[in-house]
Amino acid sequence: MAIHMKNGKIRRGVSLAAAALSLALVAPTIQPVVAPQFAVTAAAEEATNANPDKKHFYGSVDKPGLTQPKLQADGSYNVDAIASGQIAKAVDLTSAQTAGKDVVSGRAQILTPKGGALLTANWGGFDSIPAGTPVYMQWMDSDGAVSPVYSTKTSDTIAEESDGKAGTVGGKGTYAFALPRWVDAAGKTHRFKTQGKQRYRIWVEPTQNPQTGNTLVPLRTAPGMIPFAYDRGNGGGIGEFPGAVETNGNMAKTGVWMFEVPNADGVNYMKAKGDKLVEDPAHGDYNANVPGYMTRTVSGSMWLETGNERQLFTGATSTANPAAQGYTVFASALTPDAIQKYERDVRSLPAEKQAAATKKFLAENPDAIAGTVYGKTDKDGHYKLRFSDEMFTHEKTLGAADNFQKYLYMWVEDPQGNVVPSYSTYLQPVFQPYDQVNQWRPAPASAINNAWSASNNSRMSRLYNVNFAGVPYSQVKLDITNFDATDKPAAPGDVAEAKLNGELPITGATMEWRDGSGKVLKSCKITSISNLTDGDKDCSKFEVPADAKDGDFFYAVVNNGANDIASDSFIVTSTPRIADVADQNGTVDKAIDPVKVNTTNLPEGGKVVAEGLPEGLKLVESKDENGKPVYTIEGTPTKAGNYDVTLKAVDKDGNPITDKDGKPVEQTFKYTISDKETDASKYDPQGKDQTVNKGDTPKAEDSIANLNELPEGTKTEFKKPVDTTTEGDKDATVVVTYPDGSKDEVPVVVHVGKDSDKDGITDKDEESGAKNPFNNEPTDPNKADTDGDGIKDGDEVDGSKNVHFGNKATNPNKADTDNDGLTDGQEINGNPQVPSITIKDKDGNTKVISGPFYTDPNKADTDGDGINDGDELKNGTDPTNPDTDGDGVNDGDEVKQGKNPADGTDQGDVNPGPISKDTPKWEDSNVKEGGEVTIPNTGGKYDPNAGYTTEVEPAGNGATAEIDPNTGDLKVKPGNAKYGDTITVTVKDKNGKVIDTVKITVGMDDKHLGVCVGASAASAVPLLLLLPVALGLVGNVPEVRGIADGFGKQVEDINTGIQKTLGIYNPELAVAFKNNVAPHLQNAVLGAGFLAAIGLLAGVAATQCAPGGDQLSSNLSSGKDVKVEGSSTEDTTTTTTTPAAADEK
Repeated sequence: MAIHMKNGKIRRGVSLAAAALSLALVAPTIQPVVAPQFAVTAAAEEATNANPDKKHFYGSVDKPGLTQPKLQADGSYNVDAIASGQIAKAVDLTSAQTAGKDVVSGRAQILTPKGGALLTANWGGFDSIPAGTPVYMQWMDSDGAVSPVYSTKTSDTIAEESDGKAGTVGGKGTYAFALPRWVDAAGKTHRFKTQGKQRYRIWVEPTQNPQTGNTLVPLRTAPGMIPFAYDRGNGGGIGEFPGAVETNGNMAKTGVWMFEVPNADGVNYMKAKGDKLVEDPAHGDYNANVPGYMTRTVSGSMWLETGNERQLFTGATSTANPAAQGYTVFASALTPDAIQKYERDVRSLPAEKQAAATKKFLAENPDAIAGTVYGKTDKDGHYKLRFSDEMFTHEKTLGAADNFQKYLYMWVEDPQGNVVPSYSTYLQPVFQPYDQVNQWRPAPASAINNAWSASNNSRMSRLYNVNFAGVPYSQVKLDITNFDATDKPAAPGDVAEAKLNGELPITGATMEWRDGSGKVLKSCKITSISNLTDGDKDCSKFEVPADAKDGDFFYAVVNNGANDIASDSFIVTSTPRIADVADQNGTVDKAIDPVKVNTTNLPEGGKVVAEGLPEGLKLVESKDENGKPVYTIEGTPTKAGNYDVTLKAVDKDGNPITDKDGKPVEQTFKYTISDKETDASKYDPQGKDQTVNKGDTPKAEDSIANLNELPEGTKTEFKKPVDTTTEGDKDATVVVTYPDGSKDEVPVVVHVGKDSDKDGITDKDEESGAKNPFNNEPTDPNKADTDGDGIKDGDEVDGSKNVHFGNKATNPNKADTDNDGLTDGQEINGNPQVPSITIKDKDGNTKVISGPFYTDPNKADTDGDGINDGDELKNGTDPTNPDTDGDGVNDGDEVKQGKNPADGTDQGDVNPGPISKDTPKWEDSNVKEGGEVTIPNTGGKYDPNAGYTTEVEPAGNGATAEIDPNTGDLKVKPGNAKYGDTITVTVKDKNGKVIDTVKITVGMDDKHLGVCVGASAASAVPLLLLLPVALGLVGNVPEVRGIADGFGKQVEDINTGIQKTLGIYNPELAVAFKNNVAPHLQNAVLGAGFLAAIGLLAGVAATQCAPGGDQLSSNLSSGKDVKVEGSSTEDTTTTTTTPAAADEK
């Protein structure tokens, strides 16, 4: 999936904090701007770009400004060099002086059971994690300054190539950060240059393997060895390759490797159940001799990795790492009968397909596991598991590994029952040989002892040194809350405050405060993120030394005993300053999000004043908890325009405050106020890949995943034609143009190949199953819908049609993915085969529940009531509501009790009111300004004792709504609402459930109507324009319907011609007519007949008929000649219509 970029626009609704984070990302010769620090909290989603001016961003030497950092909702800055096009092929990654300048890249991979697997990122034999997975990076300068967090996403578009050094770069799972420079509060530019005294870290947060549904957890990173650990800026010696040490930030061959936990659907399916789940008979005693359990054993050790070593060619060792006492080691083995079938169905497949195939195999063969034995580790981390010959009947072989040892799966759980990611043979849930993954086995390497045992008169089947180097997943985040490196510098004597979030490593942690040289100034051993004290030391606070100088950095870290795993920093300055404020956008009559103005070191009595603010905005001064002044810009803009705002620091007498160079302390920024919010700022089009045949022309609309969410009239086109003369993946940009003329650009990928059935997947990918997340099973390249469920194969694998349930993929080879008795097409399309459900209570009252009933094609029981979706629809209950009849008891529970889940009476007085014969309902309507409207109840009978209530919005304008207790009609008074306003009335039952929402449009009063009807300038054309509206309004009047039907085709032809003229068609006028003149027109039709209505319609052409002034095109209101094309006549004579002529007609 391509990544969507918003071209530097600041989106409305972004928080104040996010808007203030204007990162200093500068080209070498550009005057810098600045930005504060922040921490990652969630998967990255684009929110805004703090500074849209390209000159402040730095790309590659030959492509300056190409990769523009974009602030994400999680606080990171997206610097994706692949999505931007800066990195287009693998060789770019190592081109340190051109496209790859200041680019840090690598691969993110799943640890699949591949023989001969190596530890270095040079080795590309593993499978990749899903494309589009966020990857994060942060670096620390030699002076202690900690950078913002940067983010990118993995991509499968960079083909793997040799690096010329017996390794490879690129390939699936590749990521690339185009690192910008940033500027601190002292004006110093910080740039990552792969220096030994700099440090950096890269990580991926847990995600899901779409093939299995299991959780992927990071086990190893390069740099750092373990997740979140910092390492040297020039590489830690575990495979990274700096391309220009001390010169620029090019660093290739970094990596993240993911361990897979077998926890799909919350169940460890690799663990046997019932009496097949057996505890080791020695109960954790490593040295115990248990008769009958001596010949078949598995033993080894478990420790917890701190990342204290940098293994590249040998497995992890226990050196200086703590033993894992009290952990539970599990081992599952296949039965001898299952092994032959498993070898054929699973082990014969490529390594990257075996985990999904194993999950499927166990689901289809529930008795395939002979048993699971588990046992505790002792105080030294040692364990031994003993297997009985009665349960594990595998034949023992002399010398060579036997089938028990070849088809084993093992894992470790912590004392809380969580699977611990570990270096071992068993990195993914697959039954495999003990020595499968080469260097990934901890040292000393596992081995077998299958000699003859004279004492037991038997061959042995023993595995030893089956070790586990555990890397428990924990992420701790450190935040210095009151100071930072840019907007909020500290002064000597200030007290910095820090807090932690997340989880401390189980290996132990120390929090340290250091100066810029790395000298530890304060240290506390901590055991809780909420208590940062150690004896009489409190590491939640740090006093800035009195001798600290301008530009000095201080930083805090959390250390796990071997590596820093979290950090934050701040700078010291005594110079008065106002922090940068990002350029802002606003809309007339819409309150802005407050804009915070940060200040530092203003003298006693000093303050900030603002000049040039947009009308309606003001600078507000308040006090923080320490009594210091705090400034925010607040208000509601009242006039559109482009404003240059200057913030000035002045002393108590109003004189300018100057900095150390004698220059006034001030900041400037631009504030743009629009008349109305643009569509581009309100909508976020999402790109999606599409596939076309070689030589075919792709459609731009097919590359926008959420086109149906964009406003009507939105147009799409490719920015440049897509070259489909050759096969391959083609990067393209879709330009989305909204009805208001604003635009978005969306980067996408067009796959060009042979797609015989035009289902969106190339024949090659269908035959290989490469795009199918369900076990990579092939689909029919000559059948667009392989399983015949009504959804094309391409739409199934990318989930693009499954909009109601997270666009999750469905199985293109299985018409009913979740086995609930409904096809995927039925579920995704709202089960149109069941348009409604009727339920009846004990008194015979019925209630109709109308569809569509959108159900989850990947979840058999969408509403979780214990009944499959298919069974619910078959038996007349709602699959989207766990309690169909609203009696307080779930449908599944009622069925178990032998009761009717659709009669509303099973629990007596839980819901004593009978089900109404359809609840009341009212149609949308309109009301004259200052008048009153009665809207008839067109639904079920109104019960005055049912406890219905009404709510009117917007509140405060005096509008009221009440239900007539005798008729059920809804009476609405508009209060002070004006012509053009809309009143919304919400009717709820006694339980607070909304039964109807009614919209009432406020029309013109009688005086306004008289002016409107009396004006008839240019009436002929509006007559044609609005005639279809009139026909629609009177469509329910029998006397008129016959005439209306006769006009239908002619009106359609004429109206089409009108729209082809000079833009005179005005939908706003049509809507204004329909909403605001309708009550009068209806009366006119009934009272004076159809011709009178037409006469009235012609008079509505005046400017007074629509809210907000002249709504007609200038060529009408000026009386210009109008040529009407496309009418049913051949007459193309140009005419000018006068009021008199309109009357004669």
